[in-house]
Amino acid sequence: MCGIGGVWGSNGLGRDIWPVAGQLGPALRHRGPDEAGWLAAWVRDGHAVAVRELEAARRERDAPPDLVLAHRRLAIVDLATGWQPISNETGTVW
Repeated sequence: MCGIGGVWGSNGLGRDIWPVAGQLGPALRHRGPDEAGWLAAWVRDGHAVAVRELEAARRERDAPPDLVLAHRRLAIVDLATGWQPISNETGTVW
């Protein structure tokens, strides 16, 4: 069992998206305590970054992202390469 949660910044949160996004991972810990990952997307720019620590996404751009997804992983019988978020080979689809 794993967990995914997200916040869409177009609802007027602006820079306040970071504290809300920061609450997602801990809130989902019961869904997957083994690993955490984040996906931040700047939709208007067509740019996305997958990171293991949310602070790394904050350093990516000056503007807040439009979308932040938190991923939690429960590794029972799993591949070593199962880190979330998962992308295609080129990193264009998450």
